[in-house]
Amino acid sequence: MDKVCAIFGGSRGIGRAVAQLMARKGYHLVIIARNLEGAKAAAGALGGDHLAFKHGLPLTSSLNTERVLGAAPHPENLKFI
Repeated sequence: MDKVCAIFGGSRGIGRAVAQLMARKGYHLVIIARNLEGAKAAAGALGGDHLAFKHGLPLTSSLNTERVLGAAPHPENLKFI
């Protein structure tokens, strides 16, 4: 899969709606949330081979965002949109 998208807050609300849209567009998703079980549930509900990832850092700074993405599976494949 060459299209990968990381979605922060993808387990509920607007983030989950974005995850659904990107999955329909053919993206492989990395759903990132503070609650791993919620992220896993969202990834599973989308079908396919999406990943769930937990973070505990406040995403108010680009440094923390980079730290979270750097720990995600295959960060070199993530597309920023």
